[in-house]
Amino acid sequence: PEILFGFTKLKHSLTKNSQEVVVYDTIWDLKLPSITNVQDSKLRPLIQDKITSHIYDMEQLLQKRYLFRNLKYTLSNLAKDMNIPLSHLSYLFKYHSNLSFIEFKNHHRVLDAIFLMETNFLDSKTLDGLSIYVGFVTYNSFFIAFKKQTGYTPNEYLVSAKNITLSY
Repeated sequence: PEILFGFTKLKHSLTKNSQEVVVYDTIWDLKLPSITNVQDSKLRPLIQDKITSHIYDMEQLLQKRYLFRNLKYTLSNLAKDMNIPLSHLSYLFKYHSNLSFIEFKNHHRVLDAIFLMETNFLDSKTLDGLSIYVGFVTYNSFFIAFKKQTGYTPNEYLVSAKNITLSY
């Protein structure tokens, strides 16, 4: 998919170990980080070669299973679903993500909401119902995350979406 309004388009695929990995410019940073924490320094050699494959696996899992629709979904749940140690996933978000885990969840929830908006989910539901369905606790938190990510309110997006074609 493309990132919406004002966000850079998806970065071209990176190839690592014969896997295509899609990396969002605004989310993931694959540069070697400087680490001062002793525990993280010991973890780096174990995880560094797996960063792109973990990102790829995570994005694939999220696209197929909509895990963030669960209100109580945690980083620990994601580590279990990915079958990797929690420390590896924590390292990934600490050193290679420009978003916190909560911001990352909200980012994917907004993308999920946009997909549902464009596939006629709102023909039978309200925006409040959509916000709960994709995993937000309240419409207000959905509204704030949506506006922050797209630059539009959900209603403004609905009006302008008629003139915009997005590919997923």
